[in-house]
Amino acid sequence: APMPAWQVDAWIGNCPPLTGRVWRYLSLFKLEDLFRTSTLYLARLDRQEDADEGRWPFGVEDLVFTNGVDPEQLRHALEAERCRTYTSCWTLRRNVYDRMWEEYRAQDGAAVVVQVGNLISALSSATEPLAVGGVVYRDRIDHEWVRRHHRVNTLVLPFQKRTQFSWEQEVRVVHQVTADEPPEAVRVPVCLDDLQVRIMPSPAADVHLLAELLGDLAPATSAIEI
Repeated sequence: APMPAWQVDAWIGNCPPLTGRVWRYLSLFKLEDLFRTSTLYLARLDRQEDADEGRWPFGVEDLVFTNGVDPEQLRHALEAERCRTYTSCWTLRRNVYDRMWEEYRAQDGAAVVVQVGNLISALSSATEPLAVGGVVYRDRIDHEWVRRHHRVNTLVLPFQKRTQFSWEQEVRVVHQVTADEPPEAVRVPVCLDDLQVRIMPSPAADVHLLAELLGDLAPATSAIEI
């Protein structure tokens, strides 16, 4: 049965407004894949280029001490959870185009722009639970944070990044699995019409090629603008 995507609360991550717009920078290949398959590709957290993805900020020792958990057991459990967590990364930023094209290797593609509320609605046919929320940027966990949270919730992990990445202003779609041998990536169905997508081509993209591609896909993605 469908399990609609839900927006995380402030305990886990930031809560961007449902009317806020988010950008997803895609290469031409990934753009075509999104529209042809009507699925959102989620990459495994431990396969990201940033080796700290999904790891607690500094201060986990405080967390261990406060909860009386064996440090090695906790680290092992958290590492295992990184392998079972998948994300699709979007951004609230609209004024760092050059850097984003480079970061996401999307110079030949385009940015997909949608409202947060439409993104959540478009994922409503998914059969697995999905969380949508903004990333919190911090470099360490202090005693006050531990006192307020009391326990470890692994869903917090993919919504935490170090402050050096705060310029990204990320919003993420997150999915966690329980499989002992998690796959390299997962795909979740997305209703393209509900997304009400707007396409912003990269300055270096072949606009004619992009228009031809979108023209071929128009019957299934009539809400697209270019």
